Amino acid sequence: MGLFLNTGSGRLADHRKKKIYVDMSDMISLLNEKIETDEPYICVTRPRRFGKSMMADMLQAYYDCSVDSTSLFENLSIAEDAGFKKHLNQYYVFYIDVATCGTRRTIEETIDFIESEILADLQSDILKKYPDDDLERYIRSGTLFGALNASYRITGRKFVFIIDEWDYLFRAYADQKEGHREFQRWLSGFLKGKGYVALAYMTGILPVKTYGSDSILNMFDEISIVNAGDFASYTGFSEETVKELCQQYDMDLNEIREWYDGYQVEGQSIYNPNSIIQAISKRKIDDYWAQSSTFEDVKRYITLDVFGLKETVLTLLSGARVSVKINKFPFNLKDFESIDSVLSTLVHLGYLTFEKKTGQSENGKKIVVSSEGYAWIPNREVKTQFELAVEENNAGYTELIRVLKKSESLLNETLAGNEEAVAKGIEEAHQRFTSILKANDENSLACVIYNAYYTASSRYVIYSEMPSGKGYADLTFVPKQNSSDIPIVVELKYDKTAETAIDQIKARNYQGKLAEGWGEVLLVGINYDKDNRDKAYTCKIEKWKY
Repeated sequence: MGLFLNTGSGRLADHRKKKIYVDMSDMISLLNEKIETDEPYICVTRPRRFGKSMMADMLQAYYDCSVDSTSLFENLSIAEDAGFKKHLNQYYVFYIDVATCGTRRTIEETIDFIESEILADLQSDILKKYPDDDLERYIRSGTLFGALNASYRITGRKFVFIIDEWDYLFRAYADQKEGHREFQRWLSGFLKGKGYVALAYMTGILPVKTYGSDSILNMFDEISIVNAGDFASYTGFSEETVKELCQQYDMDLNEIREWYDGYQVEGQSIYNPNSIIQAISKRKIDDYWAQSSTFEDVKRYITLDVFGLKETVLTLLSGARVSVKINKFPFNLKDFESIDSVLSTLVHLGYLTFEKKTGQSENGKKIVVSSEGYAWIPNREVKTQFELAVEENNAGYTELIRVLKKSESLLNETLAGNEEAVAKGIEEAHQRFTSILKANDENSLACVIYNAYYTASSRYVIYSEMPSGKGYADLTFVPKQNSSDIPIVVELKYDKTAETAIDQIKARNYQGKLAEGWGEVLLVGINYDKDNRDKAYTCKIEKWKY
């Protein structure tokens, strides 16, 4: 066993011993369709803590010919696949974790180190078992392509190359631009079109085709969190997997959803695997998102308001979506050119999620615009990281963040039925938006209330004057899809009483249609008394069941 070659199945065995192990071995069948074909190149990119390395460890154990890993897989889903035994333990496997190699002064030195270790592995393993003059000569001369080709010729076995953290050098050596290109040329040089390659599987954070269609590594089939294709269900934990784990370990699924759900991958709802495992293992809902140096680079652009990002960040923090073109961005995460390049990077880092735009073609069929869509903060856990970023840098966000938190608290107090807290929260909002309240009528009052519940748009679709029952409800909050919240009907009164507002909701049956779908509706009556300086607002909250 060398440094990179045939390192065995020990890492997968360690994963299998953990308290929580989710079987995602079906993904191997997709790779087996590519192995030993004309296009055996796959690059899987997704955010940190989304299980990239664990999947790479699984592939190492499956393909490595130096071990018999049947027992590790025989009770996993891949064992039911028709091609399971055909490829099991049939290849020489080079597993190269680039992050552990990038401790040299330059990228060129790192390349030399990796290449020399590959040659050393070939010498200590293959040359020792299969003495061959050509192979020995290539190893001594440092000719990587020749040595790999000779090894394949004399053994008859092809190689599987697993390259983990392929883009690490671009981030660790951000200023070595020529080194970046040299590393790409080196990868292409010994992988592209080579007969000894059975499969080349790379993982990273950033896709390989950042430079466009003329990328040096354009032979790779790019599987990203934006374009996952058939690999979508393996990007993270599915809704069904999380539901089963919550049932097994007696965890609150709704709370888990609020904190960790929200990633959209090819229309599927995906959870961050690391956060789910941490929360269930520790039996504690918390922020398990680990900030990395990659976010530190992007955070600088957010807090400096480069490209006018401040307004966009505030929109995101409110729970709304923003338009974005997923376009070119720099591997070094420093030389951004536009707001879209920053947002694109945040999507690939996992701080935003992305949904493609759809439209209709001339014949009426649905079409997808793969490079354009909408981005938003996926869940409460990631939102916490955004809030920390802007608060720590005190970039003029502090007061605005406070307002957003007040708005979020107001919705939670409303759902909890805390009438005094809601009345107080709206009174504070009145002070912030006092310029809105000019006319003494319910329309101007509605503006104050709408702004007070600003962040509710992340959980509800909010309608003003929505037709319902025998009239129009002032404000109606309809829960978004897959939400555990209940609908809210808000009626506003000016110089009357909150009880009068509730009575009107019931009398005109504003809640009727909503109740049919959800079973219960929260009725909220709010009154503003312009002459009562001590307590201008009063609130009445009732839960109405169908």
